[in-house]
Amino acid sequence: MQSNLQVTQIIQVFRHYYKMVLSIYFEPFSQPSRSVVLFAKCAGIQHEPMLTSIVKGDHRKEEFLKNNPSGKLPFIDDNGFKLFECSAILRYLCAARKVEDHWYPTDIVARAKIDEYLSWHHANIRLGGGKQVRLLIFNPFLTGNPPDYEFMKHYREIYDNAIKIFENHFIADTKFISSDEISIADIMALTEFTHLQLMGERMPPISTKVQEWLKRCQGVTEPYFSDVHKALFTLKDKVVNKEPPFDKM
Repeated sequence: MQSNLQVTQIIQVFRHYYKMVLSIYFEPFSQPSRSVVLFAKCAGIQHEPMLTSIVKGDHRKEEFLKNNPSGKLPFIDDNGFKLFECSAILRYLCAARKVEDHWYPTDIVARAKIDEYLSWHHANIRLGGGKQVRLLIFNPFLTGNPPDYEFMKHYREIYDNAIKIFENHFIADTKFISSDEISIADIMALTEFTHLQLMGERMPPISTKVQEWLKRCQGVTEPYFSDVHKALFTLKDKVVNKEPPFDKM
């Protein structure tokens, strides 16, 4: 533990004197992208935001793929160290920068509970919720075809089961996910639940307990939460008001 702390301190001093810049490549309509940017802002991590448009195909350009062969967002370049996948980036930033312990606890038991959620998130809350938004909002926009409501039923079932586990396990007895302090697990879940607002009146119901958790997370992360979600909320207004290109949905 002591040696790890010393290495971290050396890295921090090195970065300070050589003014190394952390570049975060993100898409504002991507939940994982918003998670990394929101965490960086909340934790006071200096960074350079690199807007990368999926709609324009920036993530498929040859130069981008040379650095990030997955073509996925978010992606970071920390003075030559390159990394993709949201949870991996969040864990790395907690280790490479001096952040408050509650974000990713050093206590092995507390950290294991955060890791439990990070491992569970993608195939449950993200898959069930995010896929519904994609099928209802983004696929019709990109293809011109109407939403496939029958196909959506499968992901609604995944979401309904996931939300029960989220409420009855992850926030059953704590203010935040498996903790009474906010962590990177909450950041990932927060951006995912917020994404569901794009569905408007078709958004799956959220229990009072989950709504209270959402309010706590938003309160702790303001003013950065509103700033990071500005583009999403603008899109939400267009969807809800059925402005073009969403007027034929």
